[in-house]
Amino acid sequence: MSAAMAQLESAPRHRWLLWAAVILTVQVGFIFWLGTRDPIAVRVSHATPPITLAAEYDSGLGALSDPTLFALPHAEGFSGTARRLTPRVGYVAAVWSEPMRWLELPAEKLGSSFRQLVAENPPPLALSEKTVPRLSPLEFPADFFPLPTQTTLRFEGELAGRELLAPVALKSWPVADVLAASEVRVLVDTAGNVVSALLLASCGLAEADQRAVEVARAARFVPLAAGEPERRPAAFANVAAGKMIFQWHTGAPAPETAENP
Repeated sequence: MSAAMAQLESAPRHRWLLWAAVILTVQVGFIFWLGTRDPIAVRVSHATPPITLAAEYDSGLGALSDPTLFALPHAEGFSGTARRLTPRVGYVAAVWSEPMRWLELPAEKLGSSFRQLVAENPPPLALSEKTVPRLSPLEFPADFFPLPTQTTLRFEGELAGRELLAPVALKSWPVADVLAASEVRVLVDTAGNVVSALLLASCGLAEADQRAVEVARAARFVPLAAGEPERRPAAFANVAAGKMIFQWHTGAPAPETAENP
């Protein structure tokens, strides 16, 4: 049974191989039969119509390549002949000159336009007919604008609570400008004596600054109590630092009198 089955399976395979060989043989035969082995023959050229460029003739065919030939008026268009017959008009610029003419301005006409405007538009009321405005008096309290009448002195720092043994003499300065304050830094011991006086800020007048330093050095304060210095740091136990600020009062300078010759 196995040998018979092997023969049946091998028979179709031999049959397909046989048909493939036959088809291949037929194809090769067709290739050799239809193929030609004739030599390549050179073709003989025959006479052809000649081609001549239109630019050699004055026929106007070259203008056909112009895209504006029929879209716009053209010298080569259908109306080109009529356009050529129209004579060209030349333009010659006219050169002319004119003498200088000044605008006339008579003196008697000065202000005539303004007088005409006033005459045509009179004011509603004359100046003499207008009422005088009523002004209500302004009332200010007495201390609204406190104007200093004399030079003042104030203390800052640790000297704010100290009092002077005697008031100091403060003067006014006869200058036209307003002076700033002169600030002097002072150091006062427990006995009330000034041990140091240094100018910190100038008022703008050298004489006033010098006067402030002299007053600060000559000032005498009320001595401190026995236990009061211990309340400050040890480095400043014997002195108190502060500022003396002089706000100067200024007045009008005295008028100069002419000297008799």
